[in-house]
Amino acid sequence: MFRSCVRRRSAGFTLIELLVVIAIIAILAAILFPVFAQAREKARTATCISNLRQIGLANLMYVQDYDEHFPFAGREWPAAGFVDVWNGLGPYIKNTQMFICRSDAVPAWNIRWCNVNNKPLLKTLLFPSSYYYYYYAFYHNFDSKQAPGPPISMPTAAVQYPAQKAIFVCFSGTPGQDAVAHNPNALALCLVDGHSKLVPYAQINVTKPYGPYNLDWTIGGLAGKDIKD
Repeated sequence: MFRSCVRRRSAGFTLIELLVVIAIIAILAAILFPVFAQAREKARTATCISNLRQIGLANLMYVQDYDEHFPFAGREWPAAGFVDVWNGLGPYIKNTQMFICRSDAVPAWNIRWCNVNNKPLLKTLLFPSSYYYYYYAFYHNFDSKQAPGPPISMPTAAVQYPAQKAIFVCFSGTPGQDAVAHNPNALALCLVDGHSKLVPYAQINVTKPYGPYNLDWTIGGLAGKDIKD
């Protein structure tokens, strides 16, 4: 009998086959990672909108208990919008973790802002927060063309378009780049009527020279519209 001179191939991959597999995995990763990142950010945006909705509902419960007036404890800005508002809404919101947007950097927006603009206020912050309470809810006749009167709790009756008037906003981002985490061309807003959504800048009434991100200076004050028809 003759022995076969052909050797059986050992199990396993050759170097070329391994390189091909690695190349395929790299290509798939390059394709899928952006998709996963987009899906993750969409989930974070949805969570943020839910947080804003909960804040909006808490605000609606507050105004029902306080003669249809927006939260205000007597102090001027910025303490009123950074600290006092959350004290007022505290009884209606049990979980302070909802004040941090998952897309925000560390430290959260309110801490970053105070570090740059108002270090004494930093000592009084109740907790990290990505959300902000707009100025005109506690200033009389406050708009882009008229100087504000004294700070006062404004009545909800002053709002003529509650579905188009923003009262809370998400400023999540990175140092020097606020309000861009979800979309560089849109704002996550909570409206006076309690609903929340991501609003493109193109749909926001721009107030010059401040731009669409700063709705403190807003057209028409509480009686105006922040979102176009």
